[in-house]
Amino acid sequence: MAQCAFRILNEAPDGIDFGDIDYRLKYGYLRRGPGTGGKISLTWKVDEDVGSNDNAMRFLMYKLAIGEVVAGMDRGDPTFQSEFCIRLMATRFEKYLIIPSFDALMDLALNGSRRREFMVHGVLQQMPVKAIDVSRLFGRAKLQFRRPATAVINPAEPWNPSCTHEWKGKWEEGDDQDCKTTFGLDYCCFCMERFKQQLEGWKSRSPDYPIPTLFTSTGDCCVEFRFIDPDDGMSEWTYWIWLLLSLEERKEYGSTV
Repeated sequence: MAQCAFRILNEAPDGIDFGDIDYRLKYGYLRRGPGTGGKISLTWKVDEDVGSNDNAMRFLMYKLAIGEVVAGMDRGDPTFQSEFCIRLMATRFEKYLIIPSFDALMDLALNGSRRREFMVHGVLQQMPVKAIDVSRLFGRAKLQFRRPATAVINPAEPWNPSCTHEWKGKWEEGDDQDCKTTFGLDYCCFCMERFKQQLEGWKSRSPDYPIPTLFTSTGDCCVEFRFIDPDDGMSEWTYWIWLLLSLEERKEYGSTV
């Protein structure tokens, strides 16, 4: 399946445009490209007597290939974790329909171990923290809290008893602390309010503070807000969040999609 998918996608490097037909698939609406799709090779010609034709078959193959990449990335298959796949997911859609399936795209693109590689190759770009408008955040936020071993007694915890979302990791006094959680922006008022305060604080202190961003052709962009807590100078907070940006805003901050 992977070999077939990559073969088809490499034969349509600029996307496809087959006119006024259904560009929807399970995960979203595809973006029309300048390519005709005519280079997608068929094993045999389609008999028009069966109610189809060559271009209809090519379009179906193209949609199946895109769907295979989305599903493969979602299930964590290393075959679909390349720079090629990230660019494909970020540029070939007009609209995402199932955002959780694209959380894997956010996780992969903003992965710290490949940050430099993606920055150098232009997969990731940066925009100032002042560009983040809380009213245009959506979906779920992923949060990681880290603090090195310290002698501080009874350090403040990054969660609240009212929070119902699960925290994973270790929280041992006198040891390095590393916890992660995911919370819905509309469901955890405590975490969302704290995030707003932290964000507004940085926008006030350092409006041009750089934020790694994965721009996409849908306008649904992935951003990482990472900072050292100014209150103790050692705790590190990292938020990974979806942000809706208009085409004009994406162009303003250097996006090419």
